[in-house]
Amino acid sequence: MGHGRERAPPVREGRTETAERAPDTAFAALLKATPTEHSWTFLTYRDETGGWRWALRTPEGRIAARGEDAFTSHADVLAAIDLIRSSQVAQAPVEDMP
Repeated sequence: MGHGRERAPPVREGRTETAERAPDTAFAALLKATPTEHSWTFLTYRDETGGWRWALRTPEGRIAARGEDAFTSHADVLAAIDLIRSSQVAQAPVEDMP
């Protein structure tokens, strides 16, 4: 393969599949952002390939979680956040990995 920028991963079911998470300047900017409220906040942002991602910011301004997949549209990333917020996901069991 040649040098330079890699091609975007293939799109499947409203999201792009990623083998490894690449450094992301948009996410780095989230880490520097000052929280505007004193509550947990879902953040949405575009990554360097143009995909939509989400992150969950703590009241102290730290990122507690972020999505593994990039979504093709803002509506898709909001649907993923809605699923996380739903009681069905909140009741998901915890599984320890070896």
